[in-house]
Amino acid sequence: MLKLYSLFLFLICFLPLESIFGEIKGYKGGTPPKIWILSISIILLSNWLLLALIGSSFFDKIGSKLNRLFYKIPNIFFFLIIISSLIGSQIYVFEHKPLIIDSIVQLFQAQIFSFGQLKAKLPPIHEFFVTQHMLFDDWSENGRCGACRYGWFGQYPPGHSLLLVLGILIKKVWLIPVIISSLSSYFIYRFSKNIFGSEVTKITLLLLAFCPFFIFLGSSYMNHTTTLLLITLSVFNIEIYERTNKRLNFCLFIFFLSLTLLVRPLDAIVIGIVFIPAIFSSFIKDKILIFISALCALPSVFSLLVYNKLTTGEYLLAGYIKLWGAGHNLGFHMSPWGIHHTPLTGLRNELVDLQLLQDYLFEWPIPALLPISVLIFTQKSTHLWFKRLLAITIIFPAFYFFYWHRDSFLGPRFLYSSLIGLVPLSAYAIHSFTTNIFEDKTIHIFKLLKPVKYKHFSTSIFISCLVYSATISIPARFHQYSTGLGSMKIDLVSKAKESGIERGLIFVKSSWGVRIFSRIRGLGISASDSQIAYSHIDHCYLDELVKAKNKEKLEEEISLVKTNIDLDIKPQLKSYKANFDPSLLLDPNRTLTRECTEELKYDLKNNLQDYTNYEPHMRVNSPNLDGDFIVVKDLRELNVNLISLYPNYEPYIFNGESFSKVVQ
Repeated sequence: MLKLYSLFLFLICFLPLESIFGEIKGYKGGTPPKIWILSISIILLSNWLLLALIGSSFFDKIGSKLNRLFYKIPNIFFFLIIISSLIGSQIYVFEHKPLIIDSIVQLFQAQIFSFGQLKAKLPPIHEFFVTQHMLFDDWSENGRCGACRYGWFGQYPPGHSLLLVLGILIKKVWLIPVIISSLSSYFIYRFSKNIFGSEVTKITLLLLAFCPFFIFLGSSYMNHTTTLLLITLSVFNIEIYERTNKRLNFCLFIFFLSLTLLVRPLDAIVIGIVFIPAIFSSFIKDKILIFISALCALPSVFSLLVYNKLTTGEYLLAGYIKLWGAGHNLGFHMSPWGIHHTPLTGLRNELVDLQLLQDYLFEWPIPALLPISVLIFTQKSTHLWFKRLLAITIIFPAFYFFYWHRDSFLGPRFLYSSLIGLVPLSAYAIHSFTTNIFEDKTIHIFKLLKPVKYKHFSTSIFISCLVYSATISIPARFHQYSTGLGSMKIDLVSKAKESGIERGLIFVKSSWGVRIFSRIRGLGISASDSQIAYSHIDHCYLDELVKAKNKEKLEEEISLVKTNIDLDIKPQLKSYKANFDPSLLLDPNRTLTRECTEELKYDLKNNLQDYTNYEPHMRVNSPNLDGDFIVVKDLRELNVNLISLYPNYEPYIFNGESFSKVVQ
């Protein structure tokens, strides 16, 4: 069975997924099968030819010296590379800013926590502040929860945001992901040393130092970083417990695993499943551990339940379920965005992520999972931890198979927590190939050329991959990230002060589509139904409905859309980039009204885009909306309603480049 899995890991690189499944959103960046074949062929042939020409005896001399030199390198050297890379990524790639809405919301939630609150002050007119993954909770229908019933808060569990609070308090929030990921690398190193020995650990550190997936995502504000640290700490402690029988380490295993529930509950469940046999075996041997485990898990579980109660009003109701509805749960059903999640789409999602992992993990010219795949195929390992780590790498995609959403921001991020298995396993495989697994077996193809030892061949390939990634692919990925997402890196406050604005009500000029979506939410339409309407109904027609405040008619249209989705009837809509917004959907059979044409013109200046993203500037707001700047969306004729509520703030329009004063 494992040999079949090893073949699957290798062959997945060559699957033409878009030919099989059609166009896949967010799939850019995957290496095409033809390029993989060419790249693997070049690496294998060039390294074999080099070694066949120079001979094994020469490589033995050089290799043994390099080997001794490598293992003499102090571990601190690799940690310095890791920490320097994390800091450099934060400064030059992220510019100390969150670049995706998930991180923006969690950082804003941290700002709310830093004020000693669970929810921010409820904004006066919701549509100006509408942000994906944020809940406006006025509990107008059934006021539960007493004084906490009003507020504005993020959909996520509180764990990651609570850690970010530490950075906010010292006014260096960018340091938090750097510290978290540095600690992850240290405990992955300690864990790897305990299970595989010092030589494999050295390779583990080398891989982490040149693992762009770990470095780039690890320096971001995403909650995957905290999850990896907590999972690593839990796995590190269960290994110590099994070796020493110290109850403290079992308690720490349960404690850190339960803390993961406060960050990414699904990832905690995956790790828990892997270690169910170990947990029950420990309970049988030492029954007092049952009581100890309950005590260790209680703080996290209790905190999560209470947090849910104080924010959503229900102990077992998470923020993201309250916001998006039951469609956000695992399983095969209509997603909150109006797309049916089926076993086929689940398979597609995980095949995409596993294929992208071959690229993003190490950025090698060969598939990143190839060493693990070859080791599984050629050797039957009886090492317990080899099997456990392999189980982690298998169960993560198996569980996310049931999750409707995926994206590849900074790589296949839903598999990031599996690095606790992937990196040590890769190091173990590389060490096996470059030392004694093949003994002195050789490759001897042409008599004119010298025989090549398998271990020399493996070593040469590994060195080639490292040199390639360090000099070509990692710098290319760095350039891609550092020059991309420019609109998410704009510092609104600095630009305002450069323009002589020290205090103001800033209307961020957003696209027509954003204005439509905000007005839909302003009518009281749920987040899920708003998303379904936006992605399935002609935007010009939507604009007419929301401006007329015809909620009843809009709800009828959304109901019709859901029926059509169930019947697999697709809307006759086309994506138009007339205003440079790829999400703009119009019915080619409908004529644009004068009002809609005018909305498009408002988004342009000299036929160029004249708007920007609101989301990165949302967190400029103080949670109580009493700071020097109040930053909202530009909703054109509705702006006057908000201006009247803030007479002490001078109003301005910001288009991403400059400010213009609002004439009243």
